[in-house]
Amino acid sequence: MTRRTMLGAAGLLAATPLWSSDDEEHRLKVELDELSAKGWAAIDTVNAMERKALDEGHALSAALATQRTLVQSSLEDAGEALRENKLASVRERLTRARAHIDRLYKMI
Repeated sequence: MTRRTMLGAAGLLAATPLWSSDDEEHRLKVELDELSAKGWAAIDTVNAMERKALDEGHALSAALATQRTLVQSSLEDAGEALRENKLASVRERLTRARAHIDRLYKMI
């Protein structure tokens, strides 16, 4: 292989994405699934805390209830964007969901 052929091949490789949009969509779906599992585990924990608080005559803190809602809605938004194949939006919404989940875990 000549230097010229090698440079031409390198140029083609540089111009060719390493993964297709199907690969990206699959990766985002896997990431959403993993994040959803973590988020719903936190939501289930908060729900159990709320039941216990109500049984004892107390209420769940407003901040905790609000954060639970933010986790749920951000996961739903990411799923909706994925179903609509809006991959850039999915990445943004996954980042937002991850931040809400991390905040919720810190609160519980």
